[in-house]
Amino acid sequence: MTELPKGDCFKASVDFMVNNPDIKQIVTLVHAEVRGRGPIEGIRMGHSWVELGDYVIDVANGKRHLIKKELYYQVAEIDKSEGKYIRYSFDEMIENVLENKTYGHWELNVKQ
Repeated sequence: MTELPKGDCFKASVDFMVNNPDIKQIVTLVHAEVRGRGPIEGIRMGHSWVELGDYVIDVANGKRHLIKKELYYQVAEIDKSEGKYIRYSFDEMIENVLENKTYGHWELNVKQ
């Protein structure tokens, strides 16, 4: 079995939202199951990103990608079934960080 790389998507997404409080009312944190690309091609795993309207802001591993949401969902093959796709407002994100003492994932039913 291929070991999944240890990324920082959950922490990086929370940090992005916390460090940009001026947009907190218009961004959403998303935790979902995605399909890997490159060296992890085809492997399904938990991932986190921020959404702003029709755009995804993916800040994992020191990157800052701004991608049209429709394209991102298509390429990552987002699974929107129950337990595999969860959205959080800024306030819900803060509540979960404080309650769980982690950056996530909190409710996602996938491997981290």
